[in-house]
Amino acid sequence: MNQLQDTQNFLLNLLEKIFGLETIYITDNQGVVLDQISKTQNIQKKEFIFGPLFANLSNQTSKLGFGENQSITTFYKEKIMVQIQLNSIILSLIGDLDLNVGLIDSYIPTFTQAFQHLIETVGEIEKNKKEINL
Repeated sequence: MNQLQDTQNFLLNLLEKIFGLETIYITDNQGVVLDQISKTQNIQKKEFIFGPLFANLSNQTSKLGFGENQSITTFYKEKIMVQIQLNSIILSLIGDLDLNVGLIDSYIPTFTQAFQHLIETVGEIEKNKKEINL
């Protein structure tokens, strides 16, 4: 089985296991969508803008001296969004108001392990872009 299929299977499994979870997408720090999956197949394209905003916000808040910001949870009128920075990628999980945020937080080490290949690949691409000044 290839890496993309492994990632898709892992995401599908998460959608089934975590009550209230509706959509998952993975972006790089610039907002490029690397993978996405949704129970409704109605992913709002405007949701993708949150990836780079979160990356920038995390970078700025790390200057406060509390350490690096690992995740942020945002509560909206009808949705909850949890965004997790995993080195060079951002995992965004969107669910209804019953979404168990504590359970998602407990999965962070599992996310890091499950997406290690993707994290390394995106990190290498970012490194190469810096070297050629893109």
